[in-house]
Amino acid sequence: MIKAENGKEYHSQDLFIETFKFIDKERKTFCRKHKIKAKKNDIQWILVVPSVWKKISLTKIKHWLNVSGLIGMSYQVEIISESMAASLAMQKEIKNTQRNEEENKYEGEKYILIDAGGRFTKISCHRIGANNTSSMIYSARKTYGGYSIDNKYIKLLHKTFGKETMDEFKKNKAKSYEEMMNNFMKSKHTFAFFLESFMCVLPKEFINFLLNTAPDGVKKNRLRTIYF
Repeated sequence: MIKAENGKEYHSQDLFIETFKFIDKERKTFCRKHKIKAKKNDIQWILVVPSVWKKISLTKIKHWLNVSGLIGMSYQVEIISESMAASLAMQKEIKNTQRNEEENKYEGEKYILIDAGGRFTKISCHRIGANNTSSMIYSARKTYGGYSIDNKYIKLLHKTFGKETMDEFKKNKAKSYEEMMNNFMKSKHTFAFFLESFMCVLPKEFINFLLNTAPDGVKKNRLRTIYF
């Protein structure tokens, strides 16, 4: 089960099936718009998933793809990891570079892929072989990603306004809470070490919520000027 910010639960199977149905609908619209005559069984899908997904999860995904009607046969979908997708993109880049250069010029050279995701940061080193092939010679993974920074921001909010206040806002104002976290994610993209301050916009509804609840130890007039 997947739990939304407001506490409501939704079965992961239903979520994936509806997502694949939406993709199938978009596929049909795209084909009609561009006058592409392609039947469902003519399409090969490449589905990119996080590297940490287990085999049982991939088996379920293939089953849900069939149930949704997006594919007719199991061979129509190839499920690969995010790191593999990045490696394939790198190989394509090398192949395009070599078009007007000596064949196998980069054979033996190495490149590093950094997969900085939500839960993990993975670094892998690859060696270029003959005919633009690539093999991984080293990899390392650490449990530190975007979610780790988000959790530190949430702890800061708890420390500033109180955990009970934030839990109540998250439960009763789920949409605004989501807006708050989205604002923080956008701010992360503009972060730079040389800046003396880091600003993140708080939703107006959150400020009004604080003013109405008036948490202990926080004056209303200070809430009007709080920023991070």
